[in-house]
Amino acid sequence: MACGTGQNTAGIITLFLAAICRTGLYCAGLFLYRGDIMTTVLRERIEMRVDAETKQLAERAAAASGCASLTEFMVRLIRDNAPQILQAQAAIELTSAQFDQFMQVCEAPPTPHARLKAAAARLDHEGF
Repeated sequence: MACGTGQNTAGIITLFLAAICRTGLYCAGLFLYRGDIMTTVLRERIEMRVDAETKQLAERAAAASGCASLTEFMVRLIRDNAPQILQAQAAIELTSAQFDQFMQVCEAPPTPHARLKAAAARLDHEGF
């Protein structure tokens, strides 16, 4: 979902200075208001170092997609793309033939080698 599509961001996001940290710096939290519900959006920080060209490219893309800030754009990219990347890493896709072959191997495991059987018998004899 692109930033700024179907949403009126004016008045939705409020920067709230929560407290003064022990270091003397202001701690800021970003809160999102939806009706009577206030949800904390940002608690953690990600810092990145990029070259000037990459930063300008990101800023232009953020503006073109309707994002109010570079942070909003980066969060949107992460939220939209990270689940798909993780799913691709977690899922194993097989063809029907591959799945059938896998099931055959699982249902009819190979018989153990004679040396493996002898080792198991020795362990049984020793009480393991």
